Amino acid sequence: MKLPFPSVALMIAVVFGGQSTVCAQVFTANFNANNGGFVSAVYPGSTGSLVPTSWTYGATAGVGASNGAWFVNNFEADTGTNAWIGLTLTSPVTSITATSDHRISFDQRFSFEPSFDGGQLQVSVNGGGFVTVGNSAFTAGGYTGTIDSTFSNLSLIGGQQAWTGDSTGYATPNYVTSTATMAFAAGDTVQIRFLGVWDSRAVGSNPGWVIDNVAVTAIPEPEAGAFGVIAAVVAVGYSRRLRSARRERAGRS
Repeated sequence: MKLPFPSVALMIAVVFGGQSTVCAQVFTANFNANNGGFVSAVYPGSTGSLVPTSWTYGATAGVGASNGAWFVNNFEADTGTNAWIGLTLTSPVTSITATSDHRISFDQRFSFEPSFDGGQLQVSVNGGGFVTVGNSAFTAGGYTGTIDSTFSNLSLIGGQQAWTGDSTGYATPNYVTSTATMAFAAGDTVQIRFLGVWDSRAVGSNPGWVIDNVAVTAIPEPEAGAFGVIAAVVAVGYSRRLRSARRERAGRS
């Protein structure tokens, strides 16, 4: 008896073979030629008085020491007080073209005072307020600790998860690739922002935080009906096999 399974396997392969697996990149900035249109600012409400100039774009500050990147050096927010200062680095507005999950990825290297200073990723959709991306959204390179909520209870991010301490291989220097997944709808406009917060005590090494190779990429959804077609093909093949087996048994009776 000739089984239909080889042809079924071939048909399944054809169905999958026709399905697109190409991810569409909707925003990218490697900072090699320019600063990518990102903007630095002091976070409103910062209570410290020792404000540094800003985030800085460096043409040779990035991955491999020959590529551009944005970086900020560590500093004390104030002297002898429980003050804090936040610095933001904000991307240009990006337009979303398809409703799907999107991958936000970037390379980073950081050295914050552990548990007291730290950084977070934030997102604004359609001009709304920036919201911190939760650690559960990260599939790689997520937050490394929680900011102290007793001594640093006045900090903007006290009690919250953030990147803090030294990133893996900081001194080498190595970069960590962080990746978060978020759902956006076609027609949405999106901005991403990096928020660093420093208190008034000890600091980490310099550079404090380096950001490179930022990208927003649409993750394609499975084609509608593809799995239904596969199920139908398998069902037809199995039905034919049963009929053939019944005829064979009837011939031997």
